[in-house]
Amino acid sequence: MSPPASARYPVLLTPHLTAPQPGPYILQDPKRGRHVAIDAPALTLLAAFDGQRTCAEVAAALEGSALAMLYDEDFVCAFAEALAQRGLVQLLDAPGQRPSPLTQDAQLIGAEPLRHRCVGCGRSCEGHDIGPLDPDFLARLPDISAQLSLSTEHLLIEHRGDTFLAMTPAQACIFLGPDRRCRIHAQLGAAAKPLACRLFPIQIVETESGLRVGATRCFEAHRSWQPEHPAPQPVLAATVEAITGIPLTDTPAPDIRGLNPRAPLMLDGDLPRLSIEGRTRAAEGRVTAALARQDGSLTGFLAALLDEALTPGDALALPPHVEEALAAYARTLAALKKADLADAAPSHPESTRAVLLEVIDAVERFRPTQPRSLTARELAYGWHVARQWFHVRNWQHHPSMALSGALIAFGIALAAWRASQEDPAPEDGEVRERFAHTLVGWTRLIASRAIIAEMFRLPDPLA
Repeated sequence: MSPPASARYPVLLTPHLTAPQPGPYILQDPKRGRHVAIDAPALTLLAAFDGQRTCAEVAAALEGSALAMLYDEDFVCAFAEALAQRGLVQLLDAPGQRPSPLTQDAQLIGAEPLRHRCVGCGRSCEGHDIGPLDPDFLARLPDISAQLSLSTEHLLIEHRGDTFLAMTPAQACIFLGPDRRCRIHAQLGAAAKPLACRLFPIQIVETESGLRVGATRCFEAHRSWQPEHPAPQPVLAATVEAITGIPLTDTPAPDIRGLNPRAPLMLDGDLPRLSIEGRTRAAEGRVTAALARQDGSLTGFLAALLDEALTPGDALALPPHVEEALAAYARTLAALKKADLADAAPSHPESTRAVLLEVIDAVERFRPTQPRSLTARELAYGWHVARQWFHVRNWQHHPSMALSGALIAFGIALAAWRASQEDPAPEDGEVRERFAHTLVGWTRLIASRAIIAEMFRLPDPLA
């Protein structure tokens, strides 16, 4: 006999909504032809149906909010049961995950052709959380530890209900060897690693317009990248499997990244122009168009972000007052990261920590008035990094899309300045390693958890 609804874990099977004008939101499952009308406040309940909390826990989380007066525990349970009867929610007897939409015939969309080749630098195994870890790997971990002659103690850490691999005092993965190679991979093969490691740096996210895929955060991505005219590209399951060695059906369920990062359900349809979702859709359209112009300027990109007319300037410079404000903001963030890195143990001279300290040094020395230059290929690579960032909606971690985009534009300017100061322009027109490492290092810095938390406390430099 199943436990009562209050003790069961509701998980939303389809996060897709439409917003007819006027009228309630419609939660729908197009494949099965099922749908139900939802009022606006109830969207908060839907977003909480993640399979990790019971109906009673969802109701308890509303205490102290205005919604508590609308939705008590009895309502939450009845609401979940009604949606379960329509096949839109599943009530689990134990915590579980939303079924993945990544079937073998799933259609993925890339901002451009998807390429990646790991060169074994070891930097993807440092300086950031490695996980969440999949249940299969956690079940195999005792055997893996025994084969590698490691104790099972202190291998894992918990954060917000997820499990990650522990880090050494040098902020490296516990399994990264002194030769900067993964010990699991070296001794047991790639298939023995966690799914999160095998997928990196591939990201798959679910949006209202479909499944998006991109490759971000790899320091050596410029080695396998090819400059091509950007356009949305269908990505086959075979492409992801060829890069990662993982069938698409075995990958974890993608993050839901709807138009509203605070309520990331898949809201679609004819959206109100002044709603958060409507404004976000319009802004994303402007940014996508600006990023498709590979010969554009940083000022033109910022104009698309802010939806303002700005006086064109140098291709690698932002308006002086904006660049000054962003440079000051960047120095504040860099100082916080520098303090964090100072607490880490000494590391390999080619480690992520070493690269980030060089990026921080560049931020501290950067002067907006100093000249900078890039080869055509380097500028195209800078726009490629920005496209990937926006395509998989990494901007949703930041206080606003405009600020996130402005920080990416600042990163291109910073990397161009540093490469111009320290390296001669390559005769072959290739991407200088210093430019690529500075730009990707900057994106890693602004994606770290402590830095993001600080962004929400600091005044907006664009205000």
